[in-house]
Amino acid sequence: MIPYALVLIGSFIVLLVCGHFFVSGAVGIAERNHIPKIIVGTLLVSMGTTLPELAVSVQSAVMGYSNLALGNAIGSVIADDALAFGLAAIVAPIPFIVNRRLVKPSAFVLLGSGCLLYLFSLDGVVSRWEGIVFLIILTVYFSWFISYARNQRALVLEEKLASHLPVTPVRSNPALFLLFSIGLIGVLVSSRGVIWAATGISRHLGISEIVIGLTVVAIGTSLPEVTTCVIAALKNEGDIAAGDIIGADILNILWIVGMSATARPLTAERRTLHFYGAALLVVVGVFLSILLFFRKIRRGHGFFLFSLYVAFLTLSYLFFGWNR
Repeated sequence: MIPYALVLIGSFIVLLVCGHFFVSGAVGIAERNHIPKIIVGTLLVSMGTTLPELAVSVQSAVMGYSNLALGNAIGSVIADDALAFGLAAIVAPIPFIVNRRLVKPSAFVLLGSGCLLYLFSLDGVVSRWEGIVFLIILTVYFSWFISYARNQRALVLEEKLASHLPVTPVRSNPALFLLFSIGLIGVLVSSRGVIWAATGISRHLGISEIVIGLTVVAIGTSLPEVTTCVIAALKNEGDIAAGDIIGADILNILWIVGMSATARPLTAERRTLHFYGAALLVVVGVFLSILLFFRKIRRGHGFFLFSLYVAFLTLSYLFFGWNR
């Protein structure tokens, strides 16, 4: 018990320090290269923070654990939107602003991807061909997004020059990427430490496997997003927080489910998929509505999202906990 507790405390300390490096590096890269922070968060930060979900889901699919692969991807989307962004809004010292104009295109892609996942899973199977469809959509989205980012970069540079703002921060690109990389590696490694320690403590205390799965595994693989989002909010970098969550959600559906289903078709009970698919659409819909219809993200929004996550965990346990 004591070794688990020491690892848990140490991992959380490393997680917070490296999360600070990760966010600082991302912000610096955005500023130095004149890229809107929401775009850096959506593309660069989200790819780094979704690596744990990718590793767990693809390996689970290959080993034949379809429920874990699909559940981890869907559960991570719900945890990202309701838990990570909810906590970020709660701990933010002041209400933060998200660039709604730049959020809209990716928001529609996320909502469309969620609806498509729900439709694909209605028969209880996400087939290999449906996985390939997800990967094709992701490729098209990335191609468009990179072109979109270039156009936005030019606009940001023009605005800075017109307003006589400093064009180049002090740190160089190599230094910023080093800071970003150290932070990313530290976040990923310490996240695994938290999962290992929390799982060990849970089993030592006799907590059931379903509770471990719904909390430790789902939250554990989303810890990079939770850490990045919360630290970004504390630093008043709302665009990094929102961009990370939206990008991670899109990658969870199109990249992780796509890769997992392509490796091996994903199967699950229909009633399970109906519940989790509907929960995903509700949580994503609420999250995107807050981003798109409110000028400032406030603590009240955060508490509402967090309460949605608590409700999701409670209903999951009531509906499915007794059968596992």
